[in-house]
Amino acid sequence: MRIAFIARNIGALLVVAAICSTVFANQIHEITNFANSDAQIETTCSEKDTPTDKCTIALKKGGHSKTLMHYPFPPSNVGLSDGVFSILVPCGTGCAATFFYSEKFGLSKPFSFVLAVNAKNDLVLSASNNSIYVYKIFQGGYAAVPVARINLGLKSDTDVMQSITDAAAEGNGFVIHYTTEDGEEKIFRWENKSPELNRK
Repeated sequence: MRIAFIARNIGALLVVAAICSTVFANQIHEITNFANSDAQIETTCSEKDTPTDKCTIALKKGGHSKTLMHYPFPPSNVGLSDGVFSILVPCGTGCAATFFYSEKFGLSKPFSFVLAVNAKNDLVLSASNNSIYVYKIFQGGYAAVPVARINLGLKSDTDVMQSITDAAAEGNGFVIHYTTEDGEEKIFRWENKSPELNRK
């Protein structure tokens, strides 16, 4: 349910790929088909590989492939916006992780429960531990340091993820639609007011 919510929101924000897929015995081969890009994301999975490295996710451009990562499962969704690929992969029951890739900045760290992406401004809206955070997509290192923590003013025991009905990029920030404990529908806007956070 939650993975479907995340995939639906990413799909609304990014241009979602048409994926050409070929399935052989014990092997899967998929490649995106973005009309506005000469680079595509290619996935090859084989039962012959170890469980943790079963799928190879690569960037294919000009007849050449560059391996981005190995993963146990193929992506459940791939998107492209402002030169940034989003790669959504399952990571267990009720769990999803999103990696981002750009030819300029490389592969990002994984983000859990991505609510919205503002690729133009290098920002991602993510939920973790019942809180909402804004991160730079490409910041280097594995441990992400949040740019901002968003407080919707909900009670401490309220499930933030269940309260959010929609989230999207807006301007140089994000807009969040949510429902309070009393059933009141509200809108929260977060704006990036720090010029140094803009992608260089």
